[in-house]
Amino acid sequence: MEKYLNSMSEKKFIIAGIGEILWDVLSPTDKRLGGAPANFAYYAGKFGAESYPVSSIGNDSDGNEILSVMKKNGLSTDYISRNSHPTGVVNVNLDSQGKPCYKIKEDVAWDHVEMTAKLLDLSKKLDAVCFGTLAQRSADSRKTIQKFISGTNPECIRILDINLRQNYFNLASICESLDMSDILKLNDEELPVVSKMMSLEGDEGKIIHALMEKFKLDIVILTKGAKGARIVSRTEDISEIPTKKVDIVDTVGAGDSFTAVVAVGLLQKKDLSNILSEANEVAGIVCSQSGAMVEFSSKSISS
Repeated sequence: MEKYLNSMSEKKFIIAGIGEILWDVLSPTDKRLGGAPANFAYYAGKFGAESYPVSSIGNDSDGNEILSVMKKNGLSTDYISRNSHPTGVVNVNLDSQGKPCYKIKEDVAWDHVEMTAKLLDLSKKLDAVCFGTLAQRSADSRKTIQKFISGTNPECIRILDINLRQNYFNLASICESLDMSDILKLNDEELPVVSKMMSLEGDEGKIIHALMEKFKLDIVILTKGAKGARIVSRTEDISEIPTKKVDIVDTVGAGDSFTAVVAVGLLQKKDLSNILSEANEVAGIVCSQSGAMVEFSSKSISS
């Protein structure tokens, strides 16, 4: 836990999200830049970090358009490689509450992220990194992600934002990812799936603490939609219900924004209660607008 205990720092932190980058297609005429690691990097940048999405796109028009939109959104393209596979696309259907259902195309460019000396150099500079299980559905990207995470220094905060999607996860990949992590972030739908796969019993708190002990985690973050969120460390257990009601347009990207606020807040040595409050507020703002990467000023967030 020492990495979280120093005094507040004014350093400009270097943060990366590694995994998928893609088009979220909400309708034939409405597609938005997305992918959890890219969303995470976008919001980390909003809060002052030097942030980098790490992924691959195709040598196609969709890939060209991704680069254009990334630059427009202020996202670095330095670690976006290109290969012969098509750029990733996800068809997103929203239910009446704005909750997304994803249909994810297979064997796309982000399934084949190649490890390079350039990526290894980046990994060694990081203060925090976020990754998930989706991009590890393929052997190529799984190998690269694991090498990238292993290349980080001991002070780097490693966050597993688990993001269970469709059938693109298994017990082995989850356990391998947890073994590499300091922090686990998941939602109230994913927690029972993980606990069942690992044969963990008990209430929410018991399962969280069992995961912390089993995988030597420093922090577990549980998001629960309108019911708020919970952040558990080895010394604190804080729950919060959102104080502001918002009209939900869709929830795409809200969890990724939450994770980004937590990552930057931990690096800035903020109190966990303040981090949780800010993360909830930002996620609410994201839910009130359409798409994964929404525009807002971090100066408008309560602190």
